[in-house]
Amino acid sequence: MNTTKINNLDNTIKEHYVPRFYLERFSNPSKSGNEQKIWIFNKLTQKSFLHNIDTTATGNYFYDFLFDFIEEDKKKTFDTDLQKLEDFIAPFYKKFEKRLYYILKSDERKQYKIRVLNNNQKQVWAKFLAAQALRTPEFRNLLQEVKQKTDKAKITEYFLEQQVQKHIKPIKRYFPESNIEYAKEFLANQTSQLVNNLYTKESISLLHYDFFKNHIHKLQKIFLTHKWTIGINQTNIPFYTSDHPVVKNPYFMTGYSSEGVEIMFPVNSKTIFVIREKEHPRSNDGDCKLVNLSEEEVTGYNAAQVYCSNQFIYCQENNFELAQEICKNNHDAFSEDRNRVIFISNE
Repeated sequence: MNTTKINNLDNTIKEHYVPRFYLERFSNPSKSGNEQKIWIFNKLTQKSFLHNIDTTATGNYFYDFLFDFIEEDKKKTFDTDLQKLEDFIAPFYKKFEKRLYYILKSDERKQYKIRVLNNNQKQVWAKFLAAQALRTPEFRNLLQEVKQKTDKAKITEYFLEQQVQKHIKPIKRYFPESNIEYAKEFLANQTSQLVNNLYTKESISLLHYDFFKNHIHKLQKIFLTHKWTIGINQTNIPFYTSDHPVVKNPYFMTGYSSEGVEIMFPVNSKTIFVIREKEHPRSNDGDCKLVNLSEEEVTGYNAAQVYCSNQFIYCQENNFELAQEICKNNHDAFSEDRNRVIFISNE
């Protein structure tokens, strides 16, 4: 289920932003056999720990619309829409893995020539990947930062160009030593606070859902224009996944439709979708066919999960030396208040 009731006393609801059925692919049964446990690496603390998947990749009421004026049956619309998609995808996902298992058991000379996905199956996967890319805290943080920075720029420009002269006299009345630069700084700070107050925890879920509804099919179409390969990991290094598992290379300041972009999604610890824009030098590796991966490639795809995740990396094993090394050398890039967006002025 997408939602899990954790505590009957306070009725807290943990909502998965990475599906539970997906996390199962990177977990192991507990000693009692009653729980599925997954290894987690926290980028902020650079520590790893073993955790129950029921409360992994979850947030309290993460998708709920918490405004009082919204009807109760509408407050979980976002979560309900995602649950419907998960209910459809979970058996589809299982069938894909079963088919892949039998292909890999077949004649070794033939298995890498078989087209693993037909066009209809590719459309389903593309929709699931689009939904997963747009539903996470990392994407919500990015969306919020984009909105705040662009709105601040627009509002600040208006105030500075149209209102500074209007406000400079009363400001000077109370601050005789003030000058025009002080007035600009004062108004810019007030504007910044105003914009910050617009994007509260309550309002951001509505903004997130609106963007999700309007862009999921657009992103699905983008994925379908790219070339897909299915990477098979026969090394001793398990794939990482994360709290934002649909990742890109180059990691930063790159869109899903950017020229030469490479998009990765680990299906499980031994399988990964690698989706490349047509200008990528390896876009013709074999559309919808299997490709055997080297240790170097597996390491590179794991690095992408570290760079693109919000805070947590997941793995079937406590094997986070790569994640520790990357975080140690890129501490500023992984801080809680890191910049995900660089705003470039027209000036």
